[in-house]
Amino acid sequence: MRPDVVLVSGPCRSGSAAVAEVVHVLGWPMGSTFLAPVAPDFRFDWEDAELTLRMGASVMCGRDPLDLFDFHSYVKARLEHSKAFCVTGQRFGMKSGLFCIGATMGRIECELAAMRLRLFVIAVRRPKEAVEASIARQPGASVMRRWNAAIEESGPHPYDYEIDYDRLVRFPSSEVALLAARLGVDDPVAVSEAAIRVVIPRS
Repeated sequence: MRPDVVLVSGPCRSGSAAVAEVVHVLGWPMGSTFLAPVAPDFRFDWEDAELTLRMGASVMCGRDPLDLFDFHSYVKARLEHSKAFCVTGQRFGMKSGLFCIGATMGRIECELAAMRLRLFVIAVRRPKEAVEASIARQPGASVMRRWNAAIEESGPHPYDYEIDYDRLVRFPSSEVALLAARLGVDDPVAVSEAAIRVVIPRS
């Protein structure tokens, strides 16, 4: 059975944006408004603008993100927005490594369960040295390191599916097909398009 909400989590520069783009193409819209790239040659990060801003603000002030806004109303708005994209039912995706901090993941799961929505969590993995090398080339590296330290300090979190970013880049067709099967996607056109997106050059 297809999940209603797909949550993509992983440290900054782990490849979670690539996975989120794949999920978006497979049929779970990742946001209603995306933040503009922070540099002309950057791609979108595939995070909903409202969610990203609130998640970042929560980390900066040491609060749980769900304490800073009405998550129930946010979910209802995202489901309504998804009607334009999902002809077979309302569903959407969310992406942020900051879901892994503290008790946020558990609270999200409980909130969605109370709304009778099925959650599917994807954890994105990449070697720490590769993550650090990528961070070092980005503006805002110090903020990314701070967020990643908080993620690491929180320890592992439950997930339904794990994706190795390096394998996804090396074998996009097979890796996307495996994910699509777990999500209950049987549209070969969507799977093929999602795999092609993986190999588009990224900054």
